[in-house]
Order: sequence, then structure tokens, then C-alpha cells
Amino acid sequence: YRLIEELEAELEVERKKSERKIQTRSATLEKQLEQMAIELQTKAGVFEQQAQGMNETLRNMKMQELQSLQENAQGFQMQAEQDVRQLQEAEQMKLMRKEAAGSKLVNDNMKAFIADYNTEYGFSYVLAFSDQAGGILYGNPALDITKDLVAGLNDIYDAEKAAEEAAKEK
Repeated sequence: YRLIEELEAELEVERKKSERKIQTRSATLEKQLEQMAIELQTKAGVFEQQAQGMNETLRNMKMQELQSLQENAQGFQMQAEQDVRQLQEAEQMKLMRKEAAGSKLVNDNMKAFIADYNTEYGFSYVLAFSDQAGGILYGNPALDITKDLVAGLNDIYDAEKAAEEAAKEK
């Protein structure tokens, strides 16, 4: 069914966008953390060079400043990790909602088409069948209407797409 193919392709595009968004955010935060580490190393190096020439009060103030910078960097790292996790979760939820909406659309279209199809054929039941798993282990191939259903769904889909394209051209 071409709608499924289209929805899967759209979902894959969204998945890649989400991955890029997470990677970009993570890289940005890592770069900021690296800058904080460089600043801390630079100030620690300067402190080591000048520490012997400082009085005890100034030396203690500089040590506290370095300790504060280190604590800030650690706090930033923890917050950055949490931000990335939250972004990952939000993106995953967005993809799950999009996938669920697509599944609902496909199921709704199938049910509507089967109801219409059944007005002509009068089936009492139409069962789902899967080679992988399912409640039917064998079915008479002569009674399999899958190809008719897929063809009918694709005809409707193609007509809707053609109407959309025609509307865009106007």
C-alpha cells in the first residue's frame, strides 16, 4: 500500500532530523564544556606560576575561584547531560506520536475501504493474515482478498494524490 511506503519514508526523514538535532545540541554543549575546561586549565596554570609570589589571602581567594570554576563546569556537565536526555526523550515521543498517527490513518483507510468492498462481496468476516505471526496458520488462497484490498487502497491513494497535485497546479 503506497500510503504505508510514504508514511515510512516521512518517518525516516523525521528520525534523521531528530538524530541531527540531538547530535547538534550535544556537540554544542560539549564545545561549551571544553571551553570551560580550557579556561579552568589556563587559570590553574597561571595560579601555579604566581602562587608562590601571592600572600596567603590572595592565594586562598584564587584557589576558591578555581574550585568554583570546577564546580560550575561539573554542574554544567550534569545539566548538559540531562538536557540531551530530555531532548532525546522528547524527539522519541514526537516520532512515536507521528508513527501512531500514521498507523491510525492506515487502519482507518483500510476499514473504510473494506466496508465499501464488502458491500459488493458480502463477507461475514475479513481476517488479518501475516506470514510472520497471527491467528491464521493456513488459509485457502482462493479466498485471499489481500491483493484486491491493496489495489483498491492504492487506487484511492493515487486518486487523492492526483487531486492534490491538480490543486497545487491551480
